[in-house]
Amino acid sequence: MKKSNSTELTHHFIETRNMLAQAEEQINSVATPIINTSQQFQKTSQIYSGQKSTLQKSDFFLSRLTKQHNYSIAIVYGSFFFFLMVVGFIVLRRLFYRNFYSDISQLIRQNIQYIFQNISYIFSYGQKVQQDL
Repeated sequence: MKKSNSTELTHHFIETRNMLAQAEEQINSVATPIINTSQQFQKTSQIYSGQKSTLQKSDFFLSRLTKQHNYSIAIVYGSFFFFLMVVGFIVLRRLFYRNFYSDISQLIRQNIQYIFQNISYIFSYGQKVQQDL
């Protein structure tokens, strides 16, 4: 009985050892793909972080371009409306105040003597100041 118990125990130990060896092989066979998958996840994560920084730069430049575009649109519209105002002024002035330039030239002719007197006074005052220095 002792011998049979011993043989039976040895048989169970050998069987347990074989089962542990098989379990170890299964774990090793699963570990390699898991390690490869983990490495692929790390590489993918690095690629995504690189893409993230590229997208952030693109977003920054796109927002700046959008602001510049909106500013350019405002400048174009402002210039266009200024042009329309000038054209409107010219048309309305020609319709309602035809003698605009002749009136200005007449006003200048009437006051030309006064203008020259003031200019000569300014120059003579400058010469007096230089003589005093």
